[in-house]
Amino acid sequence: MSDFPWDGHVKITVSCRGQEKIRDTIAIRIPSWCENPQLPVLPDGFTTRTDKGYLYMTGDWGQMTLEMNFPMEPVLLQADPNVREDIGKVCVARGPLVYCVEEADNGALLDHLILDAQTAFEEAPDQIEGNRIVRLSAHGWRQSSSGEGGLYHRYRPAVLQETKITFIPYFTWANRGENEMKVWLPVR
Repeated sequence: MSDFPWDGHVKITVSCRGQEKIRDTIAIRIPSWCENPQLPVLPDGFTTRTDKGYLYMTGDWGQMTLEMNFPMEPVLLQADPNVREDIGKVCVARGPLVYCVEEADNGALLDHLILDAQTAFEEAPDQIEGNRIVRLSAHGWRQSSSGEGGLYHRYRPAVLQETKITFIPYFTWANRGENEMKVWLPVR
């Protein structure tokens, strides 16, 4: 039983039909996005090993419930520097989901948003078009555009205004009318 991808708490019930116990090995996938999984506590006599992203548990299995937790805190991901378009930018992931910013939440000109690399994300349950989601909010800035001086003009330092940036799971974008969307944001 789990509530993936919204919550990382997982329960697995093991039962042996018609037998009291069976000696066997059960393997559980440890997601690569999870740095600090809380793995099940097993009774005495069990052995465990990890290999290629799996936890292998060997022992005498009877009726028992395994509980584990895969924390899903938001993280910033960066691309390899050879991906030139994403140099100096990050994307946000929470658990197995990649997030994006959308004009419906953040206004027009998403290219003017800059994410604070030290931000503490706020998480809130929400819905988009009947899809349950976890919405993320973070601190950042919006670079103001005066529009003065024409298309090209003498250099002036950018003016940054503090703003809250709202992120939604990537799979939910484009469900609230036509609007701009971005995954990779500049970071400072």
